[in-house]
Amino acid sequence: MISKRLADKINEQLNFELESGYIYKGMEAFFGNEGLTGFQHFMKLQAEEEYAHHDKFANFLYETGNKVEYTAIPEVKNEYKCPKEVMQVAYEHEQEVTKRIKELYEIALEEKDYVALTTLDWFLHEQIEEEDTFRGIMDRFALLGEANTTLYWIDKELGHRE
Repeated sequence: MISKRLADKINEQLNFELESGYIYKGMEAFFGNEGLTGFQHFMKLQAEEEYAHHDKFANFLYETGNKVEYTAIPEVKNEYKCPKEVMQVAYEHEQEVTKRIKELYEIALEEKDYVALTTLDWFLHEQIEEEDTFRGIMDRFALLGEANTTLYWIDKELGHRE
């Protein structure tokens, strides 16, 4: 139902979603090691969300009669200078995910694959939320600095994520 070109790119993306989850697990470990349990909780849920995105892409390929193919996941970073750096890296990573989803969307548009476009629409909307979340955290750091009270406040807030 979808072209091999698009199926191959979706396979790349579903592997990138797994990589994203793994990156966030490394960030979760960093925060856990630092005793920042709110940040840790936030990243745990972020990783789970990336794995759910992988599942959505995989199911789309299965439902359209295509194969799911896995590739190696690069080694993950577990150490950072500070929490702000972690959030900046995560924000930039989400921007990369958005770029990749847009590339998939462009292929589907070129190929007039309206079935794929409906699935990709969901991911585009999801990326608006993802980038907004991390941008909001970075805005808090910009406004409040990196003092211990700032970390405490953000950590407490992120610990309430459901």
